[in-house]
Amino acid sequence: MYVNFFSSNLDGIASNIIRVESDILRGLPGFSIVGLPDTSVTEARERVKAAIQNTDFQIPPGHITVNLSPAEIRKNGSNFDLPIALAVLAASKELSKLDDEIVKKTIFIGELALNGEIKGVRGVLPMILDCYQKGFREFVIPEKNSKEVSLLKNIKIYTAKFLKDVIDYIKGDKILEKLQDTPLNTFNKCDFPDFSDVKGQFSAKRALEISASGRHNVLFLGSPGSGKTMLARRIPGILPNMTYEECIETTKIYSVCGKIQEDTGIVAERPFRSPHHTISDIALVGGGSNPKPGEISLSHNGVLFLDELTEFRKSSLEILRQPLTDKKISVSRVKYSHVFPANFMLVAAANPCPCGFLFDDIKQCTCSWQEQQRYKNKLSGPILDRIDISMEIARVRTEDLFSLNKAETSSDIRKRVIRTNNIQLERYKNEPFNSNADLSVKTTQKHAHITKDAIKLLKNTIEQTGMTARAYFKIIKLSRTIADMAESEFVEENHIMEAVFYRTLDKW
Repeated sequence: MYVNFFSSNLDGIASNIIRVESDILRGLPGFSIVGLPDTSVTEARERVKAAIQNTDFQIPPGHITVNLSPAEIRKNGSNFDLPIALAVLAASKELSKLDDEIVKKTIFIGELALNGEIKGVRGVLPMILDCYQKGFREFVIPEKNSKEVSLLKNIKIYTAKFLKDVIDYIKGDKILEKLQDTPLNTFNKCDFPDFSDVKGQFSAKRALEISASGRHNVLFLGSPGSGKTMLARRIPGILPNMTYEECIETTKIYSVCGKIQEDTGIVAERPFRSPHHTISDIALVGGGSNPKPGEISLSHNGVLFLDELTEFRKSSLEILRQPLTDKKISVSRVKYSHVFPANFMLVAAANPCPCGFLFDDIKQCTCSWQEQQRYKNKLSGPILDRIDISMEIARVRTEDLFSLNKAETSSDIRKRVIRTNNIQLERYKNEPFNSNADLSVKTTQKHAHITKDAIKLLKNTIEQTGMTARAYFKIIKLSRTIADMAESEFVEENHIMEAVFYRTLDKW
């Protein structure tokens, strides 16, 4: 009996529909899988044979051939185990009756343990979304992947724990449990460090509030121990909630990378990624033999924090140029080319010189002028131009350090950030973006609404500092966010002045 089953194959963060078919020919016993399988697919032979036998089914003697079609697409992953087992059983006539309607319109995904248990696999969410767009309406997935897809609406998703359950389902003898969609607001929120722990540093807190309100990139320069890292790690606690679409986008990336947490499943909080400065270029960008997103894409819709920025390899920092501008990263190799999403907020921290005390009021900088210049040259002009806010962080004053006054909490700051974010959502409801940081040259002219006095001030600033055109537009976008925080329709002189204040890089 010839029956084919359908599954899905990961291709970056997208997927392809794969037809799984099997035949058993007379001859010496054997088991072949064809269709450009990788090692993990080829090893399915042993897992499938053991799972079938331990589920009390028999495979007749002969040569088993399993074909994964289309043959020109390289297959990877262990998610083909379940459909391969079903196809082999159908070819061996162990499945005497099948519900053709179920088989024709269902995608089967799952790895098999030797005892017939269906184990979870990575990439289930993008597989379901892509296959749904291509016409499939029903899915059978491992029970362990149920939380990962629990946000999806109006899709028939059935979960199974053992191979025997799926066999009974396609024979029409059993009904699998249908997954119910879960509202986004039911997921537990993460506990982030609170801004109330930070003593003093009022200007830095203000800068981070502006950054979070408009999703602007930030660079802190300061001496060791001034609180740069402590401030940066508190940013997730003041960011607005993720939308449903953002949760799905982000969870897709984490699912492909196998970084979904079993207890939550869904990435419901904005990511905060903090790679070490020894990270390789591929780990930062993404790629590999089976291409996966890197840290840049894992920060999508969240924050990428680069501590000790000047310690990163220059090649790694130059990689940030494209995603900071295009909000995506293109990964091209000999055998493939993929585009991964990378709409993140860059937060970086660095010492201003090798010894770290160039801006310090107490300790004297011991670096020579040549050492300072070599240190600055680690960061290229194009990278620095893509930073919206650059600020000098002074050491905490003694009176602030010993003060008993309670500092403002992250919750209080977050309320203002959400209010400002809602203003932008309303303004850009007919645009393909939703934050001031994403304004283009054309849309800046459309939405900035700068007063004549503010334009005059900005013109004088450009002439005095010699800033680039990109820096000019960065100031306008930053001023637009400051105006939104003040609930002002127009960008005025004081908004421009504050935005220019956050340009320490121009004086560094």
